[in-house]
Amino acid sequence: MKRSTQTALSVLLLCGTLSASPRWLNLYIPEFDNLRNDPSVAWLSSGFVDILSKKFTELDGVRVYGRPALEKILQDKSSLLTQRAGTENILVMGTFTRELDQVTVNAQIINVANWDELGTARTVGSMNNLTLLGDDLFAKLTSGLKDGGSSPAG
Repeated sequence: MKRSTQTALSVLLLCGTLSASPRWLNLYIPEFDNLRNDPSVAWLSSGFVDILSKKFTELDGVRVYGRPALEKILQDKSSLLTQRAGTENILVMGTFTRELDQVTVNAQIINVANWDELGTARTVGSMNNLTLLGDDLFAKLTSGLKDGGSSPAG
């Protein structure tokens, strides 16, 4: 009787540990495309990457990579097989345009393993408040990631 209770307790603890194990998200964010090649806002290409990288790296289980790591994965997809079980690899491809004081940012959320589009995000904001624009983009991408099946902890 005591042994069966211990076995049942062990099984319950193991199941709880397995279900509580965190999922990992490798997020690849290359520079955003400046669709109009406007040299006055060219710095936003890497600026949006910096904003999103800072915000996503604050979340548990999320690792952010840039273009070099993405190119390495694309050249050798077998490296995806050596990752921790449950790891998802997501690409955020972004573009932006500026019209006077307004910046429009569009982003696609793509599963690197099969190239399925998991979602999109679009935001419009003022050049005078890029912090708010970055916050809105982050919120929409996070929502898109959750809706698309990934779940960055946070």
